[in-house]
Amino acid sequence: MFRKITVLLLITGSLSLAQSNSESSDFSYPLKLYNEKFYDLAASQFIKFYNKYPNSAKAGDARYYAGMAYFNLKKYPQARVEFQSLAIENPGHPKAAEGWFRTGLCYLNMGDKKEAVKAFKTIRLIYPQSPLAAEGIYRAGVIYLELDDTGSAIESFNVILDRYPASPYYVNALIKAARANLLQTDTQKARLLVEKALASNPQGDTAAEGLLVQAQIFTFQGDYNRAKQTYSDLLKTYPQSAYSYEALLALSDMYIRENAFDRARQYLTQHISQVKDSSALNRMHQILADVYFLDGKYALAQAEYEKVLYQPGDSLWLALQLKYALSFKKQNLAQEAVSVLQKALDAYKNNRGPLYSDIHEIYLGWLVENGNYAQAINSLHRQIIHADDPVGRVAPTLRLVKILKKMGQWQDIIRELEDFLLIQNPYPQKDDVYFELANAYEKTNRFEESAAFYRKIITDFAASEYYQTAKERLEYLEAYEVVDKDKAVNRLANMVSQLLISDEKASLQFELGKIYYSDLKDYRRAIEQFSAALQNDPRRPGDIYLYLGRAYLKLAQRRQDVDETTTEFLEQASKYFKEALQNKNTCSEPDGAAWCLVKTGMQPDSLSVDREKKFLTMLLTKYPQSKYREEWYENLAFTLAFDERYQKESRQYFEILVNEYKDSPKYPEYLLNYAKLIKSTDTDKALDIFKKIALEYANAHAAVSALFEVASYYEEQKMYTEAKQLYSRLINRYYYSDVAERTKKSLGRIYVLAGEYEQAIEFLLPRLTSPFLHDYLLTREYMPADLYDEIYFLARAYHGLDRDKQALDMYRLYLNVAVSGQHTEQTKFNMGKIYFDKDQKRVALDFFKTVSGPDSALTTDAGLYIATIYFDLQEYDKAAQAFGKLRKTVKDKDKAQEIFGKQIVALLRVGKLKEASPLIKAYKRMYKEDKKYTAWFVLEYGKYYRSQKEFNKAIKFFNQVKNKYGSSEYADDAEYFLALTYLTLNKNEEAFKILSNFYTNYPKSDRLPEVLNSLGSLYFRSEKFDDAINMFRNALKICKTRELKKNILSNLIKTYTFTGFWDAAQATARQYVEEFPDADDIIVKKIIIGRSYINLNQFQNAVEYLRKIKREADSDTEPEIQFYIGDAYLKAGEYENAIAEFVKIPLLSKKTKLQWEASALYYSGQAYEKLGRIPDAVRMYQEIIKRPGIDLTLKKEAEKRIKQIRG
Repeated sequence: MFRKITVLLLITGSLSLAQSNSESSDFSYPLKLYNEKFYDLAASQFIKFYNKYPNSAKAGDARYYAGMAYFNLKKYPQARVEFQSLAIENPGHPKAAEGWFRTGLCYLNMGDKKEAVKAFKTIRLIYPQSPLAAEGIYRAGVIYLELDDTGSAIESFNVILDRYPASPYYVNALIKAARANLLQTDTQKARLLVEKALASNPQGDTAAEGLLVQAQIFTFQGDYNRAKQTYSDLLKTYPQSAYSYEALLALSDMYIRENAFDRARQYLTQHISQVKDSSALNRMHQILADVYFLDGKYALAQAEYEKVLYQPGDSLWLALQLKYALSFKKQNLAQEAVSVLQKALDAYKNNRGPLYSDIHEIYLGWLVENGNYAQAINSLHRQIIHADDPVGRVAPTLRLVKILKKMGQWQDIIRELEDFLLIQNPYPQKDDVYFELANAYEKTNRFEESAAFYRKIITDFAASEYYQTAKERLEYLEAYEVVDKDKAVNRLANMVSQLLISDEKASLQFELGKIYYSDLKDYRRAIEQFSAALQNDPRRPGDIYLYLGRAYLKLAQRRQDVDETTTEFLEQASKYFKEALQNKNTCSEPDGAAWCLVKTGMQPDSLSVDREKKFLTMLLTKYPQSKYREEWYENLAFTLAFDERYQKESRQYFEILVNEYKDSPKYPEYLLNYAKLIKSTDTDKALDIFKKIALEYANAHAAVSALFEVASYYEEQKMYTEAKQLYSRLINRYYYSDVAERTKKSLGRIYVLAGEYEQAIEFLLPRLTSPFLHDYLLTREYMPADLYDEIYFLARAYHGLDRDKQALDMYRLYLNVAVSGQHTEQTKFNMGKIYFDKDQKRVALDFFKTVSGPDSALTTDAGLYIATIYFDLQEYDKAAQAFGKLRKTVKDKDKAQEIFGKQIVALLRVGKLKEASPLIKAYKRMYKEDKKYTAWFVLEYGKYYRSQKEFNKAIKFFNQVKNKYGSSEYADDAEYFLALTYLTLNKNEEAFKILSNFYTNYPKSDRLPEVLNSLGSLYFRSEKFDDAINMFRNALKICKTRELKKNILSNLIKTYTFTGFWDAAQATARQYVEEFPDADDIIVKKIIIGRSYINLNQFQNAVEYLRKIKREADSDTEPEIQFYIGDAYLKAGEYENAIAEFVKIPLLSKKTKLQWEASALYYSGQAYEKLGRIPDAVRMYQEIIKRPGIDLTLKKEAEKRIKQIRG
């Protein structure tokens, strides 16, 4: 039996050994293939292996190598399956963490960034100690940045900053986090992070990216000089860096926008040879081409554009093709330019977008300019066919009509436009359609239809820009072309019947002439009949002469140009009108004959104003009952209105018109022009008339102008809400008018001026849709100038809502596109104001310094800000110079006095007493009665001597202010500084007496907060902490200045922490952090918040908060924060975690003056004691003793503790 078992075992062992040998051979074969880079074969063999040996210890290895083989073959979907299967099915495998990492890489190469993020983040969740955990979370953060998810990016980078400070990705994470915070416009946090990164002396691409982000921060803050310098440093130090390209683009762009084309070209040509990436090289060539173009070197621009190798079809490519075409056009190579654009438009994929539309308009303009009408028409027909709806076809059709007009194809115009008559709803170009149809019908001699459309414009579109032309054309048609044949036939029939019963042939000839004149508009035949009647029957010569004159006048008026024939007609007309007046007994309208005679003289504009006035007043005197008196008054009123000598008489004639001819169809026009005439002398009356026209004659031609006048008046009076309402009414009611279109361009401005910023943004944003808006070259070439103003007022709207980021973006855009715009100087001033209000005074200063131009009030205000900033920054020498410069330009007496006074104060504060002394004398001579600044000067002398520790002199000057200028506003200041001087001299009783009586003596003093703050400090020194807290609190209630409030809050925080009121300390520190985010000691206050959590036993909150603020810390404060993280764990009883955090300080942190290293080692020892690990505790204490640089007292304390432990 034993032998059987032995044999069986031997057989089994042999089989097992054989299988083992086979398995080993089956794995080594694909591994050899893999090492020899036969990846496809290796992959299939590894897959075959783990399928054959699923339980093998090497199955996981086989999956890993199968994945690597596919990865090397760039077969990322197959590789992803292998890596992810390894990570999921073999989570304990040594390569499992790498499996997740490479799964992320595969997804990244497959273009699935969201899945890549999930894979990278999984590493930290499952394998937080893996070396790949930090890299994975870093890569996740980078992807989030690429996806514009800055919040998630910051969260990812913060994990590295909190959990993996020793990671090689730590500094990179600092820089990426800075970039993400900058994108969220948190420049303060971004600045802290990037400065911390650069302080660690990174090298290569890491350093280059840090400089890039720092330059971007400077740019965002408007500190362009520092930004340019930083970009330049990056390019000089790291020319081969991956970030040098981005820096080069930014720096070139800055020089381009400054019109410093030589500098931009210099940088581009210097670095272009170093660019290897094809897309980056394309971009470089394009920018260099833009530089040549903007510098007027179009042939060089053309050559450079030809080096760009973009794939045709997208928007960037189309914009580039426009620039390329422009480079030909600027060289007068028009046909080549057209050819480039035609090919580009044909190849472009999206023929409905705004970019295509704008470039297509440019293309059409070039075609028409070159006379390529047929090509333009074909292109427009394609555009019309693809329009979404009938209204969408109107604009391109009208564009087509312009071309057809040039070609004289009137019938085609009618065919193109007739269908639009069926559209019932209003659309802006409706009057254009009617006018073009009227014109086309007139050109094709279809006068009835033409007249009908002209009448339509006059009745239904009275506000149209075509109104006056339509009236003139209708008058012409009715005078010469529109024949009333039915009426003529009836009158002829009557004449025939008269002929049968009458022998008065001459009389009938006269009537026949009138038919030719009035009904048939055949003035030559009329003249023939009138002349025959005159010869055959001289009994009624007056009327015949009148009609002969009128017929000749009509012939003269028909001719547009004055020539010999016109002159002959006028001479004939004048002769016959004179004959009619000489035969006035037989002339039924002697007033008409006289008026026609005057008009004949006026026809070629040969009459002077004086002669016209003389003739017309004579007519009014001679014919007091004439039916033509309205015309005479009208001519007098309008003619005299344009001559300054007769303004008063013009007003009188308009008054007659508006008072006596209220039923006239021209009455609204009389009202309008009368109101315009009296607007400057009687504004209220003019305004009432404008309102009357707008309300009572809303359909009249005058109504839109009247409404605009009222709205403009409200705007001038700063009644912006009322102006906005009227402008809106105008736009809605007269939607088709050019006035409405012009008004739209003003409405955004009115919203802003009315303080309705949200409405302004809502109105303006959709209007700023130019596809050229962010392309400097195309903006300069094609952007409508009126859009510049709308950008400016959009910035003003954001500014008004304190949305500083958007405001600054829009202001910058305005400065970029409006090279010398109307609002350029105001824009720079406003940007300075934003930074000033944000307490970024250095940046504000740079903007105010650039304000110049003819607006003296603005430049003075900018100068005042400059001087004030220097004063606030305690740069009193510069402040004195700035105030001195202002004195020479300021005309306002009060402002000049203030500037003079502050100049002297600045000199005193900088210690230039000799320079100040003669100015003080001059000031006293100029302002003899002034006590305010004189008292201030004495006060400043006292403060100066106090700073020089000449306390007796200081006391003398302070007492002088109190005694001599006790009623001035500086008496309380003198009292306060007197108290401070006594405190310095340790005369605390005298100081306390002044301070405690201060409120009684000066209850309204602005020094009260400082006095209470000083009293609080006195109480603190005396250990009267409750009194100190009360004083600080009271000071805080009435404090109005930021710097003092910072000081009071700091004192209050110090008192609360000293007395152990940690909840109050935390609340006050939070207030400080919220109100002063840019304070120099902000991190100190945040540390106090973290310490408060510890002392309030909220240990988890403490750890989380301290980890968070550690990212903002510099190398001096980082060890302190790290210590308190350990302290939180220690007090929470989590001794292992406490030790892990404490030991990071001696291992990772920079040595500082404060003994955080020794404290960390000491409390690590304490934690080891709590765990009962005495040898480890002793080791920690011994580290304190051994390490150099640790304070001797702490070393002795460590020795003492070792003795205590060892007993």
